[in-house]
Amino acid sequence: MNKYKENIKLHMPALPNPHLEPIIELTSNREAIIEGCSGIVEYNDGKAAVSCKSLLIAFEGTDISLKTLSGDCVSVTGTFSAISFSSL
Repeated sequence: MNKYKENIKLHMPALPNPHLEPIIELTSNREAIIEGCSGIVEYNDGKAAVSCKSLLIAFEGTDISLKTLSGDCVSVTGTFSAISFSSL
């Protein structure tokens, strides 16, 4: 019998609900994956702006490109010089 064996309960903080808040994963200044998007507001080779509920996320830089990964998930690639957030 192992005297160190016991029941352990972990109390982990709740993860954000992707339907309420956007989740952004950045890879350096070259790629951003945004979950929880509701639409594309602006898109050209120098800027992409994505709406997520009440938040607008804008990426500025060079060679900006968009790719839809799923219904509410978008990948933005390029070389980012600025990322900004504003309320809708």
